[in-house]
Amino acid sequence: MFIHFAFSSLKDAPDKQLEAVISNILETKRLKYSVNPEFIPVFQPHLLPRFKGQEVAHIPLESFKPSKDGGVANMNNFRSINPANDLYFLPHEIHMLCFIKIPFKQLSKSPHPLEYGQFGLVLSDQFLKKNRIAAVQYYEESSLFADPLVVGWNLKFGYKPNLSPSEIKDKRGMERQILAFRKPATLFESFRDSRLLAVTKLSEGQTNLQIVDAYERYPIGYDFREEKEWRIFSQADNFLSFTENDLFMVIVPDERCKLNLERYFRNNWKDVPEIRVFPKD
Repeated sequence: MFIHFAFSSLKDAPDKQLEAVISNILETKRLKYSVNPEFIPVFQPHLLPRFKGQEVAHIPLESFKPSKDGGVANMNNFRSINPANDLYFLPHEIHMLCFIKIPFKQLSKSPHPLEYGQFGLVLSDQFLKKNRIAAVQYYEESSLFADPLVVGWNLKFGYKPNLSPSEIKDKRGMERQILAFRKPATLFESFRDSRLLAVTKLSEGQTNLQIVDAYERYPIGYDFREEKEWRIFSQADNFLSFTENDLFMVIVPDERCKLNLERYFRNNWKDVPEIRVFPKD
């Protein structure tokens, strides 16, 4: 079955988590797409045919200094590239809903509760397939050089300026496919060291900057394959609406949440979906 873990930021406060699920998901009968950064694997210029034999400049991250308007590069710190690897990873935001595919009885031995909590929504397979749920493809660094989509994007669009409208459309289409359903198999060191990071202000009125990255909370070597992630991708919609018949099961962290949720369903829904407490062992 496919499980969507909801409001994992409240995983240590089950009552508040239940309240958030009821008011934001069950009452509205819709799931909100999250906006997450994923990365386009970009080959270093010296690997691409049009740059063969040319010297390529490289701007190291430490060359960027904070300013009130953002990061500014020190031109004196440019240097010829001597890469430890031949990739960097370019961030783009992507709208997605994330699910894991796992039997209920295996949940207690999975890594999911540590990261995402124990409150899950199980929508029917028929509904999810109708909305084009697809498995995430996990890559190692070496596999990217043989990935037809990644190679094709780099050959057609990597470092190419002045694209025509039709080329821009094709470029964005390829990027959506790469971003929506590709993820590193593990948090390997070159991914950590070579991805470009978004820089944002801490708050209004402050000039200090911080580097924000979706993968910062994971340790080196974290195995994303164990998450068995599937996704639904959206180009424009903010929400995915469902009916009462589409919700097959709700998984809750404890018996108290189960009783409260049963009461909510009896009072507000025509049919009560199955409610099961997260397995403890």
